Amino acid sequence: MTLPHTKKTLVSALVIASSVTLLSGCIIHVGGPAKGDYEFDLEDDRSMSSVLGDVSVSEGKQVNDVSSVNGSVTLHNRVTAQEVSTVNGSISIKNDVTVESVEIVNGDIQIGERFKAHDDVESVNGDISIDAAGDVSGDVETVNGDISLNNTLVGEDVETVNGDIHLFNNSVVMGDIIYERSNNKGWNQQNKPTLRIEKGSEVSGEIVLHRDVNLVIDDATTAAKVVRRFSGE
Repeated sequence: MTLPHTKKTLVSALVIASSVTLLSGCIIHVGGPAKGDYEFDLEDDRSMSSVLGDVSVSEGKQVNDVSSVNGSVTLHNRVTAQEVSTVNGSISIKNDVTVESVEIVNGDIQIGERFKAHDDVESVNGDISIDAAGDVSGDVETVNGDISLNNTLVGEDVETVNGDIHLFNNSVVMGDIIYERSNNKGWNQQNKPTLRIEKGSEVSGEIVLHRDVNLVIDDATTAAKVVRRFSGE
């Protein structure tokens, strides 16, 4: 699981990147007007990064990397982007958006309908929610955050440490569902997460538990895929 290194990776990338437009203390709107805020009507296929401010990409734009350190990121309908990331903020992705990957350290990821990611969607301290007809080719991962998948296809694994996982409306995980062991035993004992898989949703691999988890699994065949790899905690 790569998430413990995510914060270092994101901060380094945002600070040293030389191929992006780097601005601070403002709200950046790519390709659209915003009364009262700074507006930057950029060409398509540009990257945008902010240190202290939000980044918003207007409907239909095609951009490269979009990132912020202390601010939220919004991709409106039909945006195409590469890596989308922030350290402290939220990420809001509207409908019909295609990206390479999504990463966040402290904040939630909210994704609309018909989303496509060619790689992973990851959060350290925040929830991930993907609406109907989502397609993630890589992993969906959190450490301390819930994962909600509505009619979503995940090409690899779904992983968390301390978050709830909810699969519904015919979601499919092609790899495993994995609950990693928490290093905080007190957290394990007091905050047992819940895995809920509703009837019609599928897991092609195993359901691997390295810690105790509340299981609410409607289908008996899916429930039989649970593998417990922990003893008493």
